[in-house]
Amino acid sequence: MPEIIAKYQPSSLNGYVEFKIPNISHPSFGKATISGRFPRIQPRFSRPEVDPKIISGLTTKFAELVAECGIGTDSFERVDVPTTIAGAIQFTLYWNPTITWDSKGFTFYVWFLIFGYFFDDALEDGWFAGRLNVKTVQYVHETYDKIIRMQAVEEELPGFEELPAFHGICKKQGGIIFSNLPGCKEDEYHYWFAPGLKVLRRMVAAGVDFVGDDYVEYIEPFASAFQACFLNDDWFTCCRVDKRFSLGTYRAWRQGNAGCDVCLECQMFVCGIRVSQNVRRHPVFKRIITIALTNVAWVNDIFGAGKDFSSAGNHPDNEIVFRVVEKGESIQDVVDNMCLLIEEELHDLIYMKQTLVDIFGEDESIRCFLEMVDVQIDGQLMVYMENTRYKCNRGYVRIFRDADEKGKIETVPSG
Repeated sequence: MPEIIAKYQPSSLNGYVEFKIPNISHPSFGKATISGRFPRIQPRFSRPEVDPKIISGLTTKFAELVAECGIGTDSFERVDVPTTIAGAIQFTLYWNPTITWDSKGFTFYVWFLIFGYFFDDALEDGWFAGRLNVKTVQYVHETYDKIIRMQAVEEELPGFEELPAFHGICKKQGGIIFSNLPGCKEDEYHYWFAPGLKVLRRMVAAGVDFVGDDYVEYIEPFASAFQACFLNDDWFTCCRVDKRFSLGTYRAWRQGNAGCDVCLECQMFVCGIRVSQNVRRHPVFKRIITIALTNVAWVNDIFGAGKDFSSAGNHPDNEIVFRVVEKGESIQDVVDNMCLLIEEELHDLIYMKQTLVDIFGEDESIRCFLEMVDVQIDGQLMVYMENTRYKCNRGYVRIFRDADEKGKIETVPSG
């Protein structure tokens, strides 16, 4: 558990993020430049900027391990695997500033994010192509859920022709997909589906190595959050969230789809933070989680607008895309509204955190959880600044604290 001050101290806002992203294009509006500003929260502890050589070395190490799982640099149509692994390394570092990069907890978190990236990217490939069947997706999700919880899997995943690259599995070649139905050879099955399973099983093995026999008990909050994310994917696979639905319904789906609560639960797992069910059931706790995940999603949507508007099919995995393409709003008006909401919700977060302490007292697990919320919200900015998965040449972002008015100029992330 992080070593922080013994008594809870209220959060504060300190500094701003300013951005200007030009050359965003779409047939509905031609070309546009979006700009805006929203405040930053000040974590009580954070990791200083990490030497790029350290990140490079860790990326090389995990790329070799991923290759052992059967996933190479050309395993996805749209995903750069080394850059994705580097993103997993960087998020692990900045979202978990109290653990060392040679620790077992660090290893687990990296494997989780690598699997999460592959899971998300391959699923979106299926959505873009319009080839997903909800029953197939449910079957895949249920199998992965059992693996995470170390439950018996009666029958491994068969091959699905509509999911040739699902969950980090090597892309389809030669137009042939095998299954474990009668007549399918074992080596054929493993050629197509072992890579994704191996990545997930590496994550589980790292978790067991980290906490031992307590894994099944301690992993449950994380597993439950991941399961909820799976269910939101089932929802979109069955019923696309498009212009038929209200913004409220879209946000309900997007909050579950973004997976930020899964990342936060994983932070608590690797940092040894055990929050009781009594606290978790409380509406104030739930509201804190919602604010955190919507903040992370909104920031990602703003900085990813350029990429997401240019994506084939305009899959609305981005609130700006949904509101502009599906609901007909002005792109700058949407961005202005989202910046306002980020500021309002960060203010709400400060009040909600203090309220949780007032209700449940100075509990160490609660204090540590509240600190991790701030770390997640602010830590993502460092990754967006540094990782080429997000960096682009569409503009700039200026990130600064109140005492540093000149700020730091970097290219903005692309999604």
